[in-house]
Amino acid sequence: MNRKICLFLIFVLVFQFFCLCSYAENSNSKRELDLVSGLGIMNGYPDGSFGLEKNVSRAEFTKIAISASKYRNLVATNLTVSPFHDVKFSHWAAPYIKIASQNKLVTGYSDSTFKPDNNVTYEEAVTICLRLLGYTSDDFGSSWPYGQIGISENIGLSDNMSSYIGMPLTRGDVVTLIFNLLNTKSKDSQSYFIESLDYKIVEDAILIASSNEDTSVGSDKIYTSSGTYKITENFNFEDVGKKGDLVIRDNDTLVMFVPSEQKIEEYSIYQVLNNTLVAYSGGLTKNVDVDKNITVYNKTSKTTLSSLMGNIATGDILTVYKTSSGALDYALLKTENMTGPITVNSTKWYEMTDFNAKNATVMRNGTKTTLDSIELFDIVYYSKELNTVWAYSKKVTGIYESASPNKDSLTQVTVSGVTYEIESAKAFNALSSTGSYNFGDTITLLIGRNGKVADVKNEENAQKDVLYGFLAASGTKEFTNADGDTYTSFYADVILPSGEKYQYASKRIYDSIINSVVKVTFTDGVAAISSYSTSNNQLGGKVDAASFLIGNYKLSEDVEILDVLSTDHNAPVVYKKVFLQRLDGIELSSSKVIYAEKNSSGKYNKIILKDVTGDLYDYGVVIKAESEKSSGRISGRYTYDIGGKQSSFSTNNKAYSIYTGQAAQFVFGGSQPYSVTSLKKLDAVISNILENKVITKSGKEYKLSEDAVIY
Repeated sequence: MNRKICLFLIFVLVFQFFCLCSYAENSNSKRELDLVSGLGIMNGYPDGSFGLEKNVSRAEFTKIAISASKYRNLVATNLTVSPFHDVKFSHWAAPYIKIASQNKLVTGYSDSTFKPDNNVTYEEAVTICLRLLGYTSDDFGSSWPYGQIGISENIGLSDNMSSYIGMPLTRGDVVTLIFNLLNTKSKDSQSYFIESLDYKIVEDAILIASSNEDTSVGSDKIYTSSGTYKITENFNFEDVGKKGDLVIRDNDTLVMFVPSEQKIEEYSIYQVLNNTLVAYSGGLTKNVDVDKNITVYNKTSKTTLSSLMGNIATGDILTVYKTSSGALDYALLKTENMTGPITVNSTKWYEMTDFNAKNATVMRNGTKTTLDSIELFDIVYYSKELNTVWAYSKKVTGIYESASPNKDSLTQVTVSGVTYEIESAKAFNALSSTGSYNFGDTITLLIGRNGKVADVKNEENAQKDVLYGFLAASGTKEFTNADGDTYTSFYADVILPSGEKYQYASKRIYDSIINSVVKVTFTDGVAAISSYSTSNNQLGGKVDAASFLIGNYKLSEDVEILDVLSTDHNAPVVYKKVFLQRLDGIELSSSKVIYAEKNSSGKYNKIILKDVTGDLYDYGVVIKAESEKSSGRISGRYTYDIGGKQSSFSTNNKAYSIYTGQAAQFVFGGSQPYSVTSLKKLDAVISNILENKVITKSGKEYKLSEDAVIY
């Protein structure tokens, strides 16, 4: 144990004992006093003072020395024989003086007296301490007391003392001397004297995890890099993660932790992007610039940051520990640090939680918004460190087809052909064999932040739902019930303005209204679907994405927009989710808005457009176009290139008005184009092509698609 550790040992009993004493009486170090008093070697007075300025008698010092030794548990309290003529067996210090005399720690005077009330002198106290360390008269020589004082100064026993030969010691002097004794090596030993009191020192250990970080660690234990130890009731859990020296009692109990000098950086993880950690602090995000090979402790496992990257999630806390010089040492990752998932069941849901959401940043589906925009049956999470609420509105409605590995212990469910993992106990309870849902039922899954099932909308609320969307398909399909029997049921696929596809068990086939805005209602879990007209819709005007406006109409910050190709039920179903920025600056005609819905704040939050963006087409170049008439019939043969890939097709009884070398837009309804239309040529001289726009010689600008192809 180096001298640094010795100086810190004085903290041992801060965690183990409660000391009723005042630390401001003189210049004695509080740390020295804590150790000596905490070990029960010296006690304070009933009034809480320690009397550090008072002189110490020979009897008092003998008791102190025995209390600091291996003999402390051997003191007899029922003496019947007096150890010295002037120390009767009834004297309060007689048991201590007797055992000290028996073990040759103290001697009397030539007249067989001990003089217990005399002040103990510097040389007398030093000699007793040297004997405790294993030194004998053979070591001292015949030159009393210079031999004793010389050894004491050489081994550090007299450090920080200004005493001299013949000087009476005060209680403050004795505190320093006993502190030095505990931190001095015994004669011919590499062990410090404190270890003879059943304590040991473990250097440079890391406090890795308590039961707060890993439930596999007992509630009364701490897992460290040197082993697992019991902890006292005064253990400071804020020290978890730090490196330092441990003071262990009886080889199994941590009674003190002495932290090393470290530089600590804490990162609240906001996102993991391209194998890079993005942290959030004070309203700003920044990359976490840490070597991916750094050692990381995650609960009780030891690994590297690179190995954990795929498991780090928003809200996790990465604490990086550096040496005092700033060199990377190790890190701790605290996962599962997010409160949630919580299902929003009322408009004041946050008042029923244990976190202060009113002052938090609110993100809903990746967009910064307000608490008011969070809707019923959203799934929310909260990070105290980030002071942020995340809300997710994704719902999956479909037919409950199967559970894996089985309905009794499911970890995954399949709904309308798509498999989802289970995130929460609520979802497990609803969908397992003890829940109320059976295979073949139409159910609504509430999807959390990792795409897993956080909850299931209860049947009573599902029956109240009235949904509006775009009908994409309708027909029949086979399902398997809980008994393993197959059956055929009607189904319908409805696309919501969010771009998500929901599949419902339906009352019949609705193929005549495919490519229509529809209203969906439920009876006993079965959907009834009808065409829905919004002919009286007035939404239109110039789109201002930054201000969330279309003309003078306000949009919600998390507005959902769907662009569809056609409302002809014979045409291919083509749709795409659109972000508001994609529409920025265009003049949107109300005739192009086939559905618009407002939220409780009166802002438009769900919109379906008809062929506004042009993003629903494929674009390419016609490589070859040939057509011919024969016997009154026309046919065509075409070769085209889309994105560098060439394909060919033929037509019968139809030919397209396109020619070789022409740019065209394509609509696909299967393996070959459903329609091919020539593109309008820009009759202008281009002066410049930038990343996102084309500029003509006249100065007019045209936006470029992010996936524009140049031939």
